Amino acid sequence: MDLFSNLSDDQTALLGCFAALALSGLVMSLSVYIGRARRRGEAIREPVRFNTSQPPATQAATDRKAA
Repeated sequence: MDLFSNLSDDQTALLGCFAALALSGLVMSLSVYIGRARRRGEAIREPVRFNTSQPPATQAATDRKAA
């Protein structure tokens, strides 16, 4: 602990900035790792299927419905 008491204010600030950058890099790498694991788990689920049996509504049909 004597090491930290001998540091100047600028050196303490630089050490704090380095610690903050290291911590944010660790959090970022963990989030990427967890995100990839979640995506791998979602790939097993059934894909979303859309009902394409009905033709899309035209603008005139939607105007009549709204009026």
